[in-house]
Amino acid sequence: MNVVQYTLSGSTIALHIRRTAKKNIIIRAHRSGGLQLSIPPWLTGKQLTEWLDAHTSLLQKALSRAHFPDTKTLPEHIWFMGRHCRIAVHSEPDLFFDAAATTFRLPEQYDTARQRLLLRSYLFQEATAVLLPKLAAHSRKLQLYPAKTALSRAGSFWGVCRSTGGIRLNWRLIGAPEYVQDYVCRHELCHLVHPNHSTGFWKMLRRCTPYTDSAAAWLKAHGKELFLLD
Repeated sequence: MNVVQYTLSGSTIALHIRRTAKKNIIIRAHRSGGLQLSIPPWLTGKQLTEWLDAHTSLLQKALSRAHFPDTKTLPEHIWFMGRHCRIAVHSEPDLFFDAAATTFRLPEQYDTARQRLLLRSYLFQEATAVLLPKLAAHSRKLQLYPAKTALSRAGSFWGVCRSTGGIRLNWRLIGAPEYVQDYVCRHELCHLVHPNHSTGFWKMLRRCTPYTDSAAAWLKAHGKELFLLD
């Protein structure tokens, strides 16, 4: 990845550039506070600069919609398996999830950065233990089998399906309710039959997932909150 500085409306921002796009330039927010651009391999530096200068409003819009958490502090609450859990500290040396109190208790002797890393590691392990077996169960039920499965650290997509690359689920879905996790699993599995969001795709998804609308609504309402530890 190449990082370049770009002046936008008088302010300098970092552009994290990857030459991974096949045709179009794709813009996403980067957790550092800048933007991540996926561009075609053939695009020259001059062409990229000209494109950026012609699309400043698009860049500003991407920045304005982004949510960049404060890495100097921990959030007061996070989502875990659809439950809004409090974050607190205790005198013990290890992380402890108090299910009865819906509270994550972190070692008070750790600094914020280490507490954040400890909590992220715990959640990623839970995601591995929950999401991938859930995807496998839905795969067997629908008799749709991806080439392989894995977790993703994507900054925007909840899941991705490729004919040869298989299905990857965003590990942050461990924060969502189970029916939302089920929805994303089935959404990606249906892409094995319909690679796009065609009418046929939505008919198939709604037939096997009648709660599609409510699950999508939950992600729209709370999706950004699942990124508070980034």
